[in-house]
Amino acid sequence: MNTLRSILIVDSDPAHGRQLGVCLAKQGMKADLQVTTSAEQVVAALNLLRWDLVLCSTADVAEEDHEAVDAWEVLAFTKVIDPDLPIIVVGDVDPQQAIELMLAGVRDVLPASAPNRLAAALRREIESRLVRSAEVAD
Repeated sequence: MNTLRSILIVDSDPAHGRQLGVCLAKQGMKADLQVTTSAEQVVAALNLLRWDLVLCSTADVAEEDHEAVDAWEVLAFTKVIDPDLPIIVVGDVDPQQAIELMLAGVRDVLPASAPNRLAAALRREIESRLVRSAEVAD
């Protein structure tokens, strides 16, 4: 699967979010991407379109940046708006937090140092979502 309908990227730094898109393109993925940087933008985007996947970057954010959205907030928003929407977190997350995120519903947590794993993880989750959607339709 090389063509995706849409990926919502959540990152406090728009340039970093666009860089994730470049990384995906280098791995042969074609996607319609939208980068969001605040909770309001995330909620608006989730309500506007049906996304194939959310890619949430956990790049270091200064504590005083109240506009930044973390993976927990993104998970809470998606559970209300589109509970089956896969979320993949990219960043330097400690192992305990990664386990907690995955137990709460995040599909995968990838270290920022392993960008080569990103496209494979996205393909896996989008294909899985398509299968789940087909099963519900039957």
